[in-house]
Amino acid sequence: MAVSKEIEQDIVDRLATAGEVRSRRMFGGVGLYVDDAFCAIIGSDSGQLFLKADDSTRADYEREGMRIFGTPKGTMSYYAVPDRVFEDPKLLRKWVRAAVAVAKRSKPARPRKRR
Repeated sequence: MAVSKEIEQDIVDRLATAGEVRSRRMFGGVGLYVDDAFCAIIGSDSGQLFLKADDSTRADYEREGMRIFGTPKGTMSYYAVPDRVFEDPKLLRKWVRAAVAVAKRSKPARPRKRR
């Protein structure tokens, strides 16, 4: 089931306090870029927001008992956002900015041009 335009717009509006948001529909879900960093996914099965995590932030999600984003091919380093964070604009902004930082750190290096 695809994410509704209403859910997508609500989440984009919430994330806009953290930076410039761009969305892209993919595989029934939505990929979200904040300040050109791919840092969030809206799951197609639930319409739930998932943020990118790494070793520096993963424990925050695990402490809250949040599930990791998965596809039939496996899991990805994105975790569901706790309801209490999603409903608190200041807290959500903080978590989104952390996800942006993770995305920017994990961005693969561009291959060097050969001469």
